[in-house]
Amino acid sequence: MRLSTDQRLENAIGVGAPPRGWPRQELVIDLPNKGIYALTAGLVADRLVAEQPRPPAKQLQPRRQAEPGEQRGVEEVVDVRDPSA
Repeated sequence: MRLSTDQRLENAIGVGAPPRGWPRQELVIDLPNKGIYALTAGLVADRLVAEQPRPPAKQLQPRRQAEPGEQRGVEEVVDVRDPSA
């Protein structure tokens, strides 16, 4: 099975033909192999991402009104699950 990195290298050094110049029989073999490779890589990546623990959810809280004479700051990022915040 020819990988796309191999094809790019071959094309860069002038020894490979672009896929549009390949014989039909070679395309019949290569395209399904690449499809299976892409599907497998995607499934593995999805599974790896799904197994990682997620960080705690954080949201921006609306600013409270400033008291007279108080300097207004920027919004804080607080953990919405923490009732003491």
